[in-house]
Amino acid sequence: AVLPGISVSYEVTNPLLAFMGVHRGFAPPAPGKNANEETSLNYEAGLRYVDQGLHLEAVGYFTDYENLIGTCTNSTGGVCVIGDQFDGGQAHAYGLEATASYDLSGLADFRHSIPFDFAYTFTRARFRSSFESAFDPWGDVIKGDNLPYIPRNQATVSLGIVDPLWSLRGTLNYVAKTRSQAG
Repeated sequence: AVLPGISVSYEVTNPLLAFMGVHRGFAPPAPGKNANEETSLNYEAGLRYVDQGLHLEAVGYFTDYENLIGTCTNSTGGVCVIGDQFDGGQAHAYGLEATASYDLSGLADFRHSIPFDFAYTFTRARFRSSFESAFDPWGDVIKGDNLPYIPRNQATVSLGIVDPLWSLRGTLNYVAKTRSQAG
């Protein structure tokens, strides 16, 4: 498989960088499986700001799948043999990722590092074709159905304290309700 890609970046100002890229995606079916390879075009564009310990980034992305592959696993359930693969037709996935990190010890004269991190992802993923599938998470798909197992919103917040000899960190994760079948 030939997998071309191109990325460019531009320094808007000293701490602000703009970037974008287009890349071909590929996932072969497992040996001996009756599925076609997964192919996609992946686009991204974003801004990155890094200055005096503050790191901010926002990235918009769009993935255009020509053939999505689904794989039967213990967690997908349904009537299938673990490892079986299924063609899922055309699909789009798009969204936004935003991250922020900062060492809060810079706000006061504190000898320990106090790392703060935040990440948020918004995702929409839909089938672009209608089909019938023996893969239970897909079933009878109608063009425009949401893909299963892709939450629309996810967020993580982390705060810690770091010493040269020890560290302590707490993390909270949020994952929105997620479909277990296309629809």
